Amino acid sequence: MPGDQKLYSTVFGTINERLFPCAMILDKHSFVTELQANKIIFSGSGADKFSEFTTSENAFYCETGNTIKALTLLSYKKFAQNIFSDFHSVSPVYVKDFYNG
Repeated sequence: MPGDQKLYSTVFGTINERLFPCAMILDKHSFVTELQANKIIFSGSGADKFSEFTTSENAFYCETGNTIKALTLLSYKKFAQNIFSDFHSVSPVYVKDFYNG
């Protein structure tokens, strides 16, 4: 079996429609139902891990990840437009167990 297959996953219906975030361990059954009905683009470090498990024609992989350069440019554009997020009223979603020890 390939290396560590634990990852954090979020599925979006559209760019701003988060369907379900979850922590998961990938296996041959991951995303089977979703891939039967939809074309899905996988990105990030989990995409490489998942490509080892599926040969679905509905699975596509984005080679460009969230690099520092890309995130810096996106952040600067929002800053220049005075667009800020209100983190004061946001509650974090912890999908993995948290251990402090």
